[in-house]
Amino acid sequence: MKIVENKKAPGWQWLKRLPLRSRWQLSLWFGMILLAVGLLVYGQAVAFRAQQAPPLRWALTGLYAFTLLLVGLLLLLQATRLRARLDFRRELKRFRKKNNVAPRVRMLERSLQRVENKEQKKGG
Repeated sequence: MKIVENKKAPGWQWLKRLPLRSRWQLSLWFGMILLAVGLLVYGQAVAFRAQQAPPLRWALTGLYAFTLLLVGLLLLLQATRLRARLDFRRELKRFRKKNNVAPRVRMLERSLQRVENKEQKKGG
């Protein structure tokens, strides 16, 4: 049996192909939902403990709640990071449009490519 290494799940590939705004919205909504569900499950764990339920029951429920809370918090942090990227791209577009930077950048890229091509011809 052959073991495939570095094979990512199809869901991960689908998520990477999504636009940045869609990834931001998915992370935001799922993060908020998981955070709310985690708080509800935590309340249930506290209720189990107050009712003198077996320790295994409220401990596992509390662990489950803690996991949901952390995953929700991490998704909200991911959403914050994606939103910062969106805002940065928007500001960069405005700056380039205002200062007419794009033609200068293209000119510099072309001159850099010419220099690299000349270096490759000399070396080869």
